[in-house]
Amino acid sequence: MPHKCTRCEKIFEDGAEVILSGCPNCGWNKFLYVKDMEPEKEVQVQPETVDSVDDDIPAEQFIREIDDIIGIEHKERETVEEEGERVESVRILGPGSYELNLNSLFEREEIVMAIKQDGTYAVDLSSAFRKKKKKHN
Repeated sequence: MPHKCTRCEKIFEDGAEVILSGCPNCGWNKFLYVKDMEPEKEVQVQPETVDSVDDDIPAEQFIREIDDIIGIEHKERETVEEEGERVESVRILGPGSYELNLNSLFEREEIVMAIKQDGTYAVDLSSAFRKKKKKHN
């Protein structure tokens, strides 16, 4: 595969020893592999004549047909309704600014944990406090 200088973008043939000492144009020593620059064979595509446009296909059916062609299995999803109304407990107002609904947070019975992008964990403190109370009782 040919190599391309990442600074001046000059392309060198495959196996060119010049790139071992750096680009002769700019002296840069970082290169990318690029596809061969073979002239592409033109493929003649005949446009299909469409007598009637089938615009009345529902989006869901269209997606299933595409999934069938590609070979993706379509799984039916069940909707599980939660008991009572779900109240938003944490709302992001902006970068680094949050609004907490403490009543909603302290009424939860499950332990809520999340892994952040930087590898740290976020734990729902109300669940941690309840666990602590149970240990002392």
